[in-house]
Amino acid sequence: MLILHTVYELNQLNYKHMKKFKFFPIVLGMLIVAFMASCTKDGVYNPKKKINMVYKASSEDYNGTHYEAQRYLAEKWTWDNKTLSSIQYFNDGSYTENFTYDGNRLTRIDVYENSEYITFDYDGKYLKTANINHGGKPEGSVSFVYNNKKLSELRVTYYDTKSNHESRLFASVLPFTSEVNEMLVEFTEKAVATKGVEFVTYKCTWTGDNISQVMASWDDGDVLNINISYDDKINPLKGFLGYGMEGDVVTSFYSKNNPTQVMRTWVGENPYIYTYNYQYDGDNYPTMVMRSRREEDYSYSYSTYYEYQ
Repeated sequence: MLILHTVYELNQLNYKHMKKFKFFPIVLGMLIVAFMASCTKDGVYNPKKKINMVYKASSEDYNGTHYEAQRYLAEKWTWDNKTLSSIQYFNDGSYTENFTYDGNRLTRIDVYENSEYITFDYDGKYLKTANINHGGKPEGSVSFVYNNKKLSELRVTYYDTKSNHESRLFASVLPFTSEVNEMLVEFTEKAVATKGVEFVTYKCTWTGDNISQVMASWDDGDVLNINISYDDKINPLKGFLGYGMEGDVVTSFYSKNNPTQVMRTWVGENPYIYTYNYQYDGDNYPTMVMRSRREEDYSYSYSTYYEYQ
């Protein structure tokens, strides 16, 4: 099942040689800018209801054949009173993200199994920079620009570390299966190795308390537009920096509500449209989200189930 899905996704991604690696800095930016656009300090994550366990399941239909994957435990969240101390991931091998704070403000995430970490620097209430390091070498950085107290622009730099390692912090947040994520990271390392560094700029448009559009642009002139629609319910991840969410909704970190549709469009090409359907509890927190996409002879869906403390 996963092999068919991986081949399909890779065929879609390989149609243009420059496109193979440009999803990488996009998701890097999405990983790092998980913050609250309000009077609350960036880097402080203390939701009313705290996630405890995350379960996942998937299904696929390809050329008339249906495949179904059993629901399994994907993540275990460990809290130290009001702060999240770690997330253990069980999909595609077990590893743990460990969180360090200055008071209740997140300053660092470590993946010890991979000698990889991210550090966060702030300017007053706002996130200023994020730096990614692997094995003692810089791997990437993000700078943040604000307008009227809301994020308006991200400037991302990705460096060639020449380490050929599997990036847990990067690969875990790409919005595809883990197999495709690993391939994209490999493509990125090879592409960046040709010139040593890659730059991308993101410009964000807000509708109310949600980011409704992100425009990503590269020095070679390629442009990717991401348009996002939302529900009116509580986003349990709002304000949380650096949550991997393997194979699931990446853009939900930014905004007050939960995405219901994400449309990614390279200028001059047909869009990729992903839909999200939710189930909620009595407090309007999502307990299940199903991410899906459909083609002529192929469709798939991923379901994520949240259990709260």
